Amino acid sequence: MQMYCTTPKGRDLLSGRTSSASDGKFNINTQILKGVMIPLPSLDEQRQIVTMISSVVQHEVATAKQANARETLFKNLLHHLMTGKVRVNELEFPAMQEGRP
Repeated sequence: MQMYCTTPKGRDLLSGRTSSASDGKFNINTQILKGVMIPLPSLDEQRQIVTMISSVVQHEVATAKQANARETLFKNLLHHLMTGKVRVNELEFPAMQEGRP
């Protein structure tokens, strides 16, 4: 239900059933949610949806791990450069050696 409510059709279905709260947000009563009829895909479609969502989640997890690894590498390299453990003149830059900027 949560995913359906984030689709354009789901938002359209629920948009007229909200009540405004004192903080300016809109709420949906649980009794209203219980009465909402949402489409139920066939079991085969549900399996396909789960497969696609799992693939996206796995990709997001892998991307987050890669970003975390790059951030860790950057911080470690920066620390080594700033503390003098690695000197810039000790680094090799193949592109610069070939005459490219």
